[in-house]
Amino acid sequence: MIPKDAPKQDWSMYYHDTYMAHKVYGPCRITVQSTESGNKKLYASKINDKVRLSDPKQVYAKDLRILWPRPGAYNFFRYSGAGFIGRMPVRHMKRSAYRDHYYVQWAPIGLDANYMMCQISVEPVYLSIERFMEELNKPKGMRSAALSNKVILYRPTVGSPISIVYMGEEVGLLNKADELIAHMPHDSRLPRIFRHLKTVGIS
Repeated sequence: MIPKDAPKQDWSMYYHDTYMAHKVYGPCRITVQSTESGNKKLYASKINDKVRLSDPKQVYAKDLRILWPRPGAYNFFRYSGAGFIGRMPVRHMKRSAYRDHYYVQWAPIGLDANYMMCQISVEPVYLSIERFMEELNKPKGMRSAALSNKVILYRPTVGSPISIVYMGEEVGLLNKADELIAHMPHDSRLPRIFRHLKTVGIS
């Protein structure tokens, strides 16, 4: 259900503080405000390229669409790291993406809930292995990076091995030939994991 199909008196319950897609502004955080007469109005705070919220602008219900970011791996550049975000399999009053719908499944960094929601609401940006290695050589570079929606590389400290995290679980280490050295060589999931790792340059 989108705002134009919902009773105005229910907008606060369904859409306040949610994330939606506006046909002009793109992904936005929506707030619902009541006027002195009791009428409700929708406001959108646009999420820009740096994932910051600009001044809210009044918008019309007909221009909004629901938004459900995909669970998985995301880069969080403000925190120089990456994490796996899961989605709660429960019903909720909110009719579009809301911070209670999502949770941090795995991350070596702390994440602010609002920043997390902003970041997963925009088109994800993934790094290559080469770019991640460059980041490791920078004093304040990324220490973990998402290569795809399923794969994160993670080096906890300088000089330590690089871990490969698949779907929120550490499955092995990356060697110098960009190969997976699996923690459990007889894991039945390995063929599927290897197939996906090849798509991001890990053999």
